[in-house]
Amino acid sequence: MNLAGTVDTIVLFTVNGYANRLQAMASAALLAQQTGASLWICWEYQDAAPAAAEELFGTEFIRHWFISSDQVAQTFGISCRDIPRYLTVDQDSERIFLAGHDRGEQFFMKELAHVLGAGNHARELFIVAGGQFFIPTSTSNEVDKSIISGFRQARHDFYRHVQWHTDIETEVARQRVGHDRYIGLHLRYTDRSDQAPWFHQVRSSVRAVSTSLGVDNIFVAADSGQAREKGVALARSLGLDPWLVKGIELNRMGSGAGQAAIVDWILLSRSCGMVYFAASTFAEEAAVASLAYSESSGLDPSRLRGTLIKGSHLASAFARKLR
Repeated sequence: MNLAGTVDTIVLFTVNGYANRLQAMASAALLAQQTGASLWICWEYQDAAPAAAEELFGTEFIRHWFISSDQVAQTFGISCRDIPRYLTVDQDSERIFLAGHDRGEQFFMKELAHVLGAGNHARELFIVAGGQFFIPTSTSNEVDKSIISGFRQARHDFYRHVQWHTDIETEVARQRVGHDRYIGLHLRYTDRSDQAPWFHQVRSSVRAVSTSLGVDNIFVAADSGQAREKGVALARSLGLDPWLVKGIELNRMGSGAGQAAIVDWILLSRSCGMVYFAASTFAEEAAVASLAYSESSGLDPSRLRGTLIKGSHLASAFARKLR
């Protein structure tokens, strides 16, 4: 489907966590390329990602891609709060609005492709997104593996050209001294505990990836200090040589937490293979950004484990009510 020339300008309001925002940025960049549109990114403040864009990205990258909320209001007379839910086409103003909310942006992409492919022209396409989306190249409800692979490659290409803040690049370089070739392990339990695999699956995958690549150097990242210690202990029990970023701020609302999270993400993305939880967008996108997605192991959630954890949470909540 040729959509070249159908949109003049795309304005993306990024929301949710850092990796979700990176997904949205990569997705919007691909859509801009497909439609021939210019792209502006408005980095919205949220508790899930409190760091400003200026704390994470390089000056030239900011200048080329980003626009402030005030500039959006002055240029387009609109704010993120004004974007209506789901997909809305205003033919009089030649504006299209997309905010997937509970359904996600991808749910509406086939309809958006139909709108643009039917000869409609949009001066502006406003998108509120914190996740991935892409124009399907088929009318089928099934998305074949080649399309998924192509979209993954497009995100990879975007991530490899992101210019990070000099403080972040300096810290990444400092951490990598003596660690030219390593595998990455990411554990996420705080908000994804019921979507995690069994730990014996993590152990088996770490051993398998390490053996297949012939690498015993392993970088450990996690969303809590306890999980990081667990990952380090696992690595050592397998005879591997673990390392991590010391003194890292794991409280996402803490000072410097945004840069710390991105340092972890970049280090994971520069590994030669990863073991991670497939339900974690943070880890999945790091694997996509790496040169070793096919050598990595994204572990699916254990349904039984998830059911047991949910049951435990319900029992605890019920017990508290009885007190």
